[in-house]
Amino acid sequence: MNYSDFSTNLIPKNRQFESWNDIVTDTYFSLTLETKKKSCDEFCGRIHGEELGSIQITTLASDPTTYHRDRFDISKENQDYFLVTIPNVSAVSFSQNGKNVNCRPGDFILQGSADPYRFLYDEPAQMTVIRIPGDELRDRIKSADDFCARSFLGSTASNGLFLNYLESLLKFSKDLPDTAKLKISEQLIDLLALTMDSSDEALPCADSASQEAHLHRINNYINHNLSSPNLSPQQIADQCGISLRYLHQIFKPTGHTVASWIKERRLKQCYDALADPRRPIRSIAELAYRWGFSDQSHFSRVFKNRFDIPPGQVRANALK
Repeated sequence: MNYSDFSTNLIPKNRQFESWNDIVTDTYFSLTLETKKKSCDEFCGRIHGEELGSIQITTLASDPTTYHRDRFDISKENQDYFLVTIPNVSAVSFSQNGKNVNCRPGDFILQGSADPYRFLYDEPAQMTVIRIPGDELRDRIKSADDFCARSFLGSTASNGLFLNYLESLLKFSKDLPDTAKLKISEQLIDLLALTMDSSDEALPCADSASQEAHLHRINNYINHNLSSPNLSPQQIADQCGISLRYLHQIFKPTGHTVASWIKERRLKQCYDALADPRRPIRSIAELAYRWGFSDQSHFSRVFKNRFDIPPGQVRANALK
């Protein structure tokens, strides 16, 4: 079976889902798939794609499916990858390292094969998937793993630029020589790294590899617990197995204090929610409480100081 052009329509019904599991694994990396359909039911799935330089771009469409990647899958492979998944039809859900995200058509998410995850869609879906070697993206942005399980809104300037470039690449790549495909694939990775670097999602690098590893774990813990108003430096230090003094020491090279980074991450979550007209928001106060702010007036003040616009105006602009 060739991943570049595969359809379950060519497979007997009783083997269609099994074959889909095999082709998905061959295309991306080891995964375990689940479907609510019975083994005798028809399962519709199609994959079409090509390789450009070191990256692989595929179009995938199938009936509702859940994809699991666990420690056993990871242990079988030496190479890790990132997947950029862009839903074109129906929303998808993704969970990794305690973070959960729903991604709608027009936006995209980053998935990492180095850690277990769960990816699913409850309705027939169609999406574009880019597979990038892990070291290629980390060469451009060391904190790439911190961006997994985050929805990148296609409506923002840098994210929209990335999606538009990809659309042009897909349209004209077949007519390009291999040398041009290699250069363009590198430019696509560069542009993805730019969108990530522009998102303020991850901390700047620490002074050493050891501190960098601690910082990655600390940032994951902060992201998982942003909604808790009780999140504090002492709690973070205790949960990450380091002293409070060492926690503050690790943060010094980043240009942030622990408290300022927590506030930055919370404000960014609120801004993204307000700027997305598809996300229902009952009130500014409810959003503030959702992300750990206990006082609405304080939230509105620090939000305006950070973004030079009040939260209500961000929402009003998004709904125009």
